[in-house]
Amino acid sequence: MIEQHLFSIAFLSQVVLASIYIPSRIARRMSFIFDTYPPSTHPLLYPKPFDDYVKMQRGYRLANRIIAGIGFSVLVASLFVPRGRELMNGMAFLFFMVQILPLIWLEATVRKELKLMRSLNPRTTRTAELNPRRLFDVLTPALFWATVLVYLAFWVFIAWFRQFDYPWFGGFINNLIITGLNVFFASILLWFMYGKKLNPHQSAEDRMRVTRRLATVMCLVSIAVTLYAVITIFLSAEDARAFQPIARSVYFQVILLLSVQTYRVDLLDFDVYREDAQAT
Repeated sequence: MIEQHLFSIAFLSQVVLASIYIPSRIARRMSFIFDTYPPSTHPLLYPKPFDDYVKMQRGYRLANRIIAGIGFSVLVASLFVPRGRELMNGMAFLFFMVQILPLIWLEATVRKELKLMRSLNPRTTRTAELNPRRLFDVLTPALFWATVLVYLAFWVFIAWFRQFDYPWFGGFINNLIITGLNVFFASILLWFMYGKKLNPHQSAEDRMRVTRRLATVMCLVSIAVTLYAVITIFLSAEDARAFQPIARSVYFQVILLLSVQTYRVDLLDFDVYREDAQAT
């Protein structure tokens, strides 16, 4: 029973964190931008009518409130039915998939806005940045090597664990999954470092700051995913699978907390969106 009580606490935290706390922070950042950098002074920031952005913010808030209501209802309903490990695992996973839908929609909307900005950008001359972009320009050596060491330690762990010959153990398939994730992250980082910038008004300094933050977040997520894989394997080996849903819910919350760190606006240069910035 203790694992069910702990899961209820973890799932409640998942609802509050992912559907109330994080969305409210993102919505407040939107309001900060709207109030501090309005269309009257920063017209290049708003390629569409300002009311569209206000509606977007309201829609984002409403969607998360509805999802939070669903989450609370699911939690209460689950208290009156037998909750096995599979049910709790499904609750944590399926609800997480629902919770990230507003973030996916928001990200897709922002990308459409950037595409519209590029189409409306009157500049036809491309400028190249003179400073070379190297890995340690966007990532601290300590964090990079910590990520590499965790990744290599996972290979050693899997090789050691294979000796116990558990029938459920996937062996080096675990390594392939983690490797695939790291390759995916590396490709995103390389694209941000050397690919065409999405925002036509973004300064070189801002692009570097955003890339640094993205690189840091991806390294931390990589470490978190690897550690979660180790925890899941140990829980299975110790016949403590009943605690896996709790670990899964906490894991999803950690991933969300790390991911939203890329939504920082306080360090960005918004002067590039002034009307007179086109002339510079």
